[in-house]
Amino acid sequence: MKVVLVNPQTDNDDMREMYIYHENLALGLAAALLRNDGHDVSIIDLRVDRKNEREASREIAASGCALIGVSVNYATLPSALKLAQLIKMSGTAAIVFGGEHATYLDEKLLGEYRCVDFVIRGEGEDGLGELARAIERGEEPRALRGVSYFDEERQRVIRNPNRTPMPSLDVLPFAARDVALRCRERGIPIEIGILGQRGCPFPCSFCNANRFLGNDTMSLRYRSPKKMVDEMESLRPFFAEQNLLLRFYDATFVTRSLNSRAWVLDLCSELENRDVRVPFDVFVRADSFDFDKPGDLALIQRLRNVGMVSTYLGLEAGDDETLDIYNKKVRKNASLRAFTELRNLGVSGSTNGVITFHQQVTLPQIRNTLNFLREVGLCTVWNLTSRVETLPGIRLGDEMSVKPRRSVWDVANYDLDDPGSTTLLRILTNINTNYLLPRFEDHLTRRLRDLVRIRSFYDGAESCAGIEKDLEAGISRIQQRTYAFMERLLIRLDADPRWAGPDQGELLSFVDGQMRMLGALQAKFLTKLAPNGTLEPVLA
Repeated sequence: MKVVLVNPQTDNDDMREMYIYHENLALGLAAALLRNDGHDVSIIDLRVDRKNEREASREIAASGCALIGVSVNYATLPSALKLAQLIKMSGTAAIVFGGEHATYLDEKLLGEYRCVDFVIRGEGEDGLGELARAIERGEEPRALRGVSYFDEERQRVIRNPNRTPMPSLDVLPFAARDVALRCRERGIPIEIGILGQRGCPFPCSFCNANRFLGNDTMSLRYRSPKKMVDEMESLRPFFAEQNLLLRFYDATFVTRSLNSRAWVLDLCSELENRDVRVPFDVFVRADSFDFDKPGDLALIQRLRNVGMVSTYLGLEAGDDETLDIYNKKVRKNASLRAFTELRNLGVSGSTNGVITFHQQVTLPQIRNTLNFLREVGLCTVWNLTSRVETLPGIRLGDEMSVKPRRSVWDVANYDLDDPGSTTLLRILTNINTNYLLPRFEDHLTRRLRDLVRIRSFYDGAESCAGIEKDLEAGISRIQQRTYAFMERLLIRLDADPRWAGPDQGELLSFVDGQMRMLGALQAKFLTKLAPNGTLEPVLA
């Protein structure tokens, strides 16, 4: 049976215009599993393939497929729904949506859009495989576990019981790399990822990974290190050619639990014994390691030696009251120490998770986060503008005073309580919306820092020490101007929470000055770090 899987276009211009291509790992895993079942599967990625929804709908209609699977989040949902409506105008293929946004907003999604036939909730590979088999055999798919659909006769959404998570991730084949291979043929860099584990033991209030990755259970499952390294070895050509990191898409790569440590140690041994060296990036928490224990420091060094050159550290905020609201179970000082230790060990990431604004945030809390971000070298307009998103399925959304969603993809349906914080968010959002600065700075500094990590992995840390020091000094000068600009805003808002904001001259002086400094940073370092031309300038 012919199946088409689709990664829609992002509705967010920031991501579409500025960021490197990313492979959709969920679709790659689903495609591989469906092919093992004998289905003829195609993957369409609207952004990578540079297609609009109308072009994609025509290609899908011409394929004669019986099933269309669409992976969605809030940023791609508008494109996904436009595509589904176009397909349903002339086609009869079943359309199924999956992903965390569809999982926890399935009733609203199916109630408002008849172009979507099914939502597969939670873990999708097995569910999509069962749905495909039922359609191929002419069986009724509506009885399947983990499936939601709109019942026309009863005029309501039916949510079948959840599926049990697959007991072992080793039943999953290697992800199909169709999209990455197309990019490789065209000479287009694309970031690709790998799955090591599923589940998250941490109940952060702003995130639904704790629920979603285990199908609303607390299960934590690992792939065997041998399978992991087999797949990593097959992917090595992508990274050597394109100066990229392999992204581990695990909610938390390592914790202090015995099971987690045993798995990580086995993975290190497998990589060492087979001499597989691929630079990779992982998600960690401030409490993933105990920096007072020599054994943990040795583990970080061992991970660095086998490829872990970058860590995405979930910082979230530099204010303890905010961290309590986020239910992080971590203090600001612990985050600061973790970031410093990881940086000193050569495995700090190019960026880290930050959420500056939440509904109850005050100006003193924002100032604490501002000071914290300056200290760790992440004081960017992008980070300072970040706000809690009311993603469906998060606990914090249930605790907030929210307004009705304006659309199924609306994740900003709330106001701030504090007048000064409201004014500051308006000023920063204006910069983010109307000027290139936040996206350019975020992308360029991430890209250059990643390149330093990759070069140091292949050529040795000493070979890049001078470049890294010079780069960080340049980034620090830029961020110091952001800090000074923010301090001026905060001082004025302390005096008058309903201040109108800076005049156009002051705003342009800041924005234009930052852009000039970023342009100079790009000109100085991009060719040094990517001399083979595999990366084009962000701004030509």
